[in-house]
Amino acid sequence: MRSDEPLGREPRFLDCPYSRTICVYGPIHDAAHLLTQAEVATLQRALPKRKNEYSTGRWLAHRALKELQRPTTNLLSGQHREPLWPQGTIGSIAHSERHAVVLVSSNPQLAGLGVDLELMGRLDEGLVGSILTERERLRRRNIDPTLIFSAKEAVYKLLFPILREYVDFHDVELLIDPEKHTFTVRYVGNSSACRCIEAAVGSYREIDGHWLTQVGLAKTGTSGDARSVQRSGAQIGVNEERRRQRDTYASQRSRRE
Repeated sequence: MRSDEPLGREPRFLDCPYSRTICVYGPIHDAAHLLTQAEVATLQRALPKRKNEYSTGRWLAHRALKELQRPTTNLLSGQHREPLWPQGTIGSIAHSERHAVVLVSSNPQLAGLGVDLELMGRLDEGLVGSILTERERLRRRNIDPTLIFSAKEAVYKLLFPILREYVDFHDVELLIDPEKHTFTVRYVGNSSACRCIEAAVGSYREIDGHWLTQVGLAKTGTSGDARSVQRSGAQIGVNEERRRQRDTYASQRSRRE
């Protein structure tokens, strides 16, 4: 992996509410020449758009890990395309059509992280009812539903590596605080394990016409702690239907990495 960066495409390091955590952001471009051979090998059959998205995300992830003094040789993907972070770190990657963002932490007190990036106003009004709960629709007022969509995506990205469970949009209800640019999470689904997300802390910001949402979950040591949650194979299988339902909205959702 080469250490030089694309001219004029230097990453931006953003403020992050969590200690020992890096949030880095940059434009989508072909950064494959900055990756390892193993990472490039995964892109052999990728279309140019996908190649640029993946390579930018991995390039930013390497930069974040370097800042944390946790450099890694290869940052590959798991069975569900989730990044396989080096031991002692957790993280999340997201991108829109034009930009990518990475959130990585070496904080041992964090159980999980999630990040998402969406172009403001991109959520079609016809899909609002499929994403927002009835309570969210009633109290949204002037809140862009894309912001709520993005925050739910960040919550999902936090939960999946911990529980290996697909969470439906209507299983999570958010309360947005426009003054503080924060949000709280309420789980209204049927999985008791997922209730650990109610202890999460979420925030958002506007950047280059996008909503950037991030959420972190601390380890608490309680019975609802994410560390104590175990999912059986049967429980994971039950949630395949939820996965199919979520994929119905693929055109309105950022591609996960």
